[in-house]
Amino acid sequence: MVRSSLWSHRPQGKDQLDVRVCHEQDFDQVFGFLGQLWPDVDLEVGVMRGVFMECLRSSSHYLLCATDGDNPVGFCVMSTRESLWHMGLLAYIDVLIVDERYGSAGAGSLIIDRAKAIAAGLGCRFMELDSAFCREDAHRFYEKAGFRKTGYQFCAGLGDVPTTERPAG
Repeated sequence: MVRSSLWSHRPQGKDQLDVRVCHEQDFDQVFGFLGQLWPDVDLEVGVMRGVFMECLRSSSHYLLCATDGDNPVGFCVMSTRESLWHMGLLAYIDVLIVDERYGSAGAGSLIIDRAKAIAAGLGCRFMELDSAFCREDAHRFYEKAGFRKTGYQFCAGLGDVPTTERPAG
């Protein structure tokens, strides 16, 4: 099965950094990463824990942790869906964050490479992500990783949720 055969990845020349599937016990560390990604957003730990657990159980979500030894240092959620525009299965990076102390250690590249390998193994034709306008360093990273700018993302709150409550990153 693709899901199990592509999860763990130890690149040559990177003795301590690895990428593996996230586990329930990773949530507290992941929650801290999300606070780095969205510092101006009041993240509700209970709601976020529930979403994290749902993603772990989902057959269309892939949660990856970059680790330094046993310590998570980065996090990624990749989801897949059929896309008419892409004429097939699309992989989407919902979240990608590397602990700011590991920003230039290669953890982000390892996560992206692993996510691309999983997506290709699933038969995805393309991978997409979004990034806030202010994250210019992230934009350069994504372009170096083979992504190109293709448009804008738009968001509207539904029901009683104002659009401004969505994290801008």
